[in-house]
Amino acid sequence: MSFVSRKDIAEALSNVLTGPAFSNAGFDITGPEAHSFGDIALLLKEVAGFNEAAHTDIPVEDYRKALAGFGMTEEETGFYVSMAESIRAGEFEKTDRSLEIFLGRKPLGIQEYLKELF
Repeated sequence: MSFVSRKDIAEALSNVLTGPAFSNAGFDITGPEAHSFGDIALLLKEVAGFNEAAHTDIPVEDYRKALAGFGMTEEETGFYVSMAESIRAGEFEKTDRSLEIFLGRKPLGIQEYLKELF
C-alpha cells in the first residue's frame, strides 16, 4: 500500500482549496512509495523495538469470522473483507507525486511517521 499521513492529506487539501483553481482536474493522493505489511512489521521492529512484529496473511473466511466475532454487522464485515481483498490484489499499490506538489515539500514517509507515533 502507498500510505499517506492524515496530516499531509489535510495540509494538501487546504493548499488546493486556498490555491489556484485546478479546473476540475482529478489527482491521486498517494504516498511516494508502496509498502507491504511485511515491510511495516520490519519497520516496527526497527523504529519501535517491537521485536515480535510480523505479518501473517490469513484466509478471507478466517478474517470474516474474526470480524463477526467482534460484533460487526454483516455490512461492516463485508466492507473490511472487501478492503482486505483489494489490498491483496494490489489495488492500493499505485504511487503518485501529486501530494508532494500540493505540499511544496516531501510528504512524511512511513518510517518518519512511525518514529513520530512511537
